[in-house]
Amino acid sequence: NTAMCNRVVGEKIKLCNVVNECIREFRIMWSFFKGVLWFKPDILHIASGMGNYGVIRDSIYIFFAKSMSISVIYHYRGSILRVFHGLQNNYSRANSLVKIIYKIAIKRFVWITRSVDYNIVLTMDSLHVLRRIAHSVPRQLIPNPVILSKIDDQKSVELILDTQPLKIVYVGAFVKAKGCREFLQVASRLPQMNFFVIGEIPDKSMALGAPNNVVFLGALPREEVIRKLKESALFLFLSPFTTDFSGWWPIWLCC
Repeated sequence: NTAMCNRVVGEKIKLCNVVNECIREFRIMWSFFKGVLWFKPDILHIASGMGNYGVIRDSIYIFFAKSMSISVIYHYRGSILRVFHGLQNNYSRANSLVKIIYKIAIKRFVWITRSVDYNIVLTMDSLHVLRRIAHSVPRQLIPNPVILSKIDDQKSVELILDTQPLKIVYVGAFVKAKGCREFLQVASRLPQMNFFVIGEIPDKSMALGAPNNVVFLGALPREEVIRKLKESALFLFLSPFTTDFSGWWPIWLCC
């Protein structure tokens, strides 16, 4: 989540990053609380990327929901084991402020796994972790719909080379944290190719100025997005920040 604080990959977390992130988290939580009080749901479904701030925020959501007798389903979008390994590798190099955040996040994560009513995971290693730390909570494995063994790299390359001029697409919010500036820079360097942007386009991003080979399509229905993807040779995702291309994107398209 530090991507929203403009922290570039490899850059150490500073106090200003933490303060800005806390302000953003407060705004998100305030919207959440108002929504729950107004809608009064029976079940709360949380799809978590298991980031440090996100886990801490999720624990507050769950505590609030349980106090209102709302059942909670917690959906782990990635590999729990990989997240823990990442925390361990980064912990030794982190400053004292980040170490405190790491410790809080890990404790909150364990609490979450044991406090929710149902756990959903995407990987087998995540299922094994939950069996150890939250064996009494019902859980379900929903395999990742993207089967890597089915990908033919050579065929993909041939498809790209046979497509002239190349159609390159991006799907998502066209914002700084997702590399909108870098996307436009690439487009300006490759005038012979066509670039399509699908999703919300804030005024700040529009003000950057796009070359003639960039087409902004705005928000589209799911079926139209899939059609545009099939027509394109490449999906371009350029982000200089600490966000990544996780499993959520293909999973959402498959749902």
